[in-house]
Formats: sequence, structure tokens, C-alpha cells
Amino acid sequence: MSSPADIEVAGVPAWMAEEQIAAPSTSKNSSSSSNNNNNNNNGEVLPDWSVDNAPIAIGVPVLVDQDISTNAPPTTTTATNTNTGSISNAEIASQKTWNEYFRESFTRDGRLLIITLLIIICMNIPIIKWILYPFTIFSTWIHELCHGLAAILTGGSIAKIMIYPDTSGLAYTSANPNRRGFIASAGYQGTAIIGCLLLLFRRTKRGPRTGTMIIALLMILSACIWIRNIFGFIFIFIFGLILVGCAWKLPSTYIKNVYIILAVTCTLNAITSVKDLFGSNYVVNGTSSSTDAHTMSDVVGGSYILWAVLWLLLAIICTFIGILFAIPGPDEVADFTCCGICQDYGCFKLCNYPGQRCTKRMFGRGENTVTTTTTTSSSTTGP
Repeated sequence: MSSPADIEVAGVPAWMAEEQIAAPSTSKNSSSSSNNNNNNNNGEVLPDWSVDNAPIAIGVPVLVDQDISTNAPPTTTTATNTNTGSISNAEIASQKTWNEYFRESFTRDGRLLIITLLIIICMNIPIIKWILYPFTIFSTWIHELCHGLAAILTGGSIAKIMIYPDTSGLAYTSANPNRRGFIASAGYQGTAIIGCLLLLFRRTKRGPRTGTMIIALLMILSACIWIRNIFGFIFIFIFGLILVGCAWKLPSTYIKNVYIILAVTCTLNAITSVKDLFGSNYVVNGTSSSTDAHTMSDVVGGSYILWAVLWLLLAIICTFIGILFAIPGPDEVADFTCCGICQDYGCFKLCNYPGQRCTKRMFGRGENTVTTTTTTSSSTTGP
């Protein structure tokens, strides 16, 4: 029978053993030797119950928690984020130069410039001008609807709205005769203001989709309630249904393009259609009719040319306001100090709300997405 020195310790090769291990005679002797070692190492006598007699695995590597020092320089991410967070959006906006503003605007509003340029080209080339025909009818509907809404605001009502194939239209209203000037001027002023509002919300996360859906529902509602001619009803109703489908199904990039086309068309129509006011008469569905400027001249006074010029200036001012003072998106900083102050107070949070679409929440697709994400993150987390 071989001696204890010739037997390898379990789990340890013989060449790793530094010295011979004597076989313990009794468990009592082993406890005594352990106590002696503890007494020698610590200089004090420990009771038997405090001594750990568990078997010791020799030669098995043990991982010890310890700080690992490296030569990498300390990071300043926390300090940087703290300093950046202390600066308000109004201060950042006030430090922007005009050069930075135009450079950032060109980067963020590239699609607006391209779409505007294409629309202007199409408006001045008769061969391809028909491409803008649906959006010209849309601008006519905006114009006539503003006349009707002005009558409702003054305590009157809308009798009917007519939209004709030659892109002209009429709004028949009943209201106080003293408010006739306000109703007559609401067509061009309302078109300019609506175009300005559409441009203001073009950068936001919710603006393009929500704005397109609101316009579509108004078109369908007005077609069912007020529009009385066949062409106007069919065109406005179908165009509204198409916009509903676009707002419901199109991805964010494409719905922004549709939204910008509506905004630019409405804005340019408020500017370019004023040229019709400088004539002595205006043709509606083949019949000569007086213009809104002539009505203002008769009711309020002054020259009809003066009113046409004032409406033109208003349309230009509203266009510049819509382009310059656009509401910033979720990851953008306002361009001007006044917009930065509103951004600091959280006035634009609703426009950039990061939740899922209403249709996803209604049909439960948002819940599946959240559940999948949670499961994935929990599965990747381990001890």
C-alpha cells in the first residue's frame, strides 16, 4: 500500500503540491492543529466553535473582489452633463448667431425649401400646373371655410359653400350686416393665418400627423354639412378621406412631406391669389362677381387696392413668422430667445409627446411592443 505522500490531493496534480501533507490521525488532532495555527497567527486563543473545519480546496483559483486600477484618465461626463443641463434653452438660443441660424435652418428645413421651390416652378409652367390642381382646390376650400367660420363667430351661420372646377368658390352666410366687413376680410386673412400655423408646427413630432388628421376631418365634416354642389362635395369628401389614410398609415417622413405641401400651398395661395383683387371684377364659375376687396371698400371705406395691398403684406408677414419661429422638435433647441423661454416652461411638450399613436394604443399593438422590450432586457440581465 502506498504512503500518503504518494497520493495526489483531489483536484490537484502532484507537481503543483509544494509539500507533503500528513494524514490526520483523528478529527480531534485536526481541530487541535487548526486551533494552534490560529493561535500562532492571531496571537489569541479562539474557541472551537469559531473555527471553520470545512474542507479547503487546494489549487483552485479564487476570484476576489478588488479595485482594478488603470492608467485611463478620469472621465468628466457627469460634470459635462451637469453644466449643460444648467444652461437653459433661452440662453442657448440667445447665443446663436445669424450664420448659425441659417446653417441650422438649411439643415433642418431642407425639405421645406425643396418643396417650396418645386411648387413655385409648377405654378409658373402651364404644362405641369395641373399637378397642383388638388391643392389649389384645397386652398379654395380653406378660403371659403374661413368666410363661413367668421360668420359663425359673429353670431351668424353658414347657408352653403360652393366649390367649382375652375378653382373658384362662394360662401353664402347669414349674419349681422354690421359684421359684413369682418366676414369679407376673413377669406384672405384666414388663409394666411392657417398657413402660418401649419408652418409653425412642421418640426414637431405630433404636428404633421395630427394637423393632417384635423384638416381631413374638417374637410369631410364640411362636405357633409355645408357644401351643396356635386363637384365640391365629391372632391372635398374624397380628398378628406385620402388625407385620413395618409395621417393614419404613412410613416413619419412621408406624412411630414404631405403636411409641408399643404402648408406651403396654403401660404403661397394667400400671397399669389391677391393678384386677382387688383382687377375691376372677378369671375366665379364663369360669372362676373365682385371681389372681397371691393366689398371691404364699400362697407368699410378706402380703395380696394389699399385692402388688397394690406392683405398681401399680411400674407407675407405670416409666411415669414411661420418659417422663422417654427416650434422646435423633441431633440432641437429653439432658434430665438422667445421660443427658448416657451421651451423652458414646457409649452411644447404636448407637440413632442413621445407616446405611441392612438391607433396602436386602441388595437393593443403598443402593449405588445412594451412587453417584448421588457422581456428582452430582463433576459440579457444576468448575475
